[in-house]
Amino acid sequence: MEEKKELRKYGKLCFFCNNPFVPPLYNVKKGFGKYCSRLCYSADRKGKMPVNTNGLILGRGWNKGNGFSLKERMARRRETVAKSNKKRSLTIRKWHVLHKDRVASFKSKYAQSKKGKIAARLSAQRRLAREKNLKKKMNWEYWEWLCEKLGYTCQGCGEKFDLFTLTIDHVLPIIRGGDNDEWNIQPLCRSCNGKKQGRLMWVDNVQIDLAYGDWLLEQRGEHV
Repeated sequence: MEEKKELRKYGKLCFFCNNPFVPPLYNVKKGFGKYCSRLCYSADRKGKMPVNTNGLILGRGWNKGNGFSLKERMARRRETVAKSNKKRSLTIRKWHVLHKDRVASFKSKYAQSKKGKIAARLSAQRRLAREKNLKKKMNWEYWEWLCEKLGYTCQGCGEKFDLFTLTIDHVLPIIRGGDNDEWNIQPLCRSCNGKKQGRLMWVDNVQIDLAYGDWLLEQRGEHV
């Protein structure tokens, strides 16, 4: 028995048929070389691993059977992928918050590179194409009146700017179906407008609604 244990330790007896054999050196180094042939290996594994009613070998992976149908396996796979994507997005957001200086340096380098310039040009072209397809034209008289009414202040950060430094922002973005209506226009600085992009502001701006109401009253008074 001790001789057999020593022989099995060095891989000279097959673990299934107990026949002596000489395993290759690379198999012994990797920890293999326990079976004399592939047939002994498969026969030994079939005897040890249980088989379910569908004839599928049970395993730990999501697609190794376990008694689930193909639709159930794919649904479980989608759930696991969605959970991993959520965790990844949270870790990326945390990293961005903790490393703001590095993110700003990466963005500035990308903007100065060829790819960044091409992307900025393409986005500007898309923006112009969307503005051309709008139903209503921009009312520049209302825009100057609105900036003067609000004291040339940015509705995002609350700081004061000149008329030429303020940018036109659509409360309901153009990409979401917004138009050049008077009630849909507000002044923002360049940084706030760049941060907002195609999103909606989390607070309804009451000052814009009140200013639009005053504008309508003034227009009616002029016509009367």
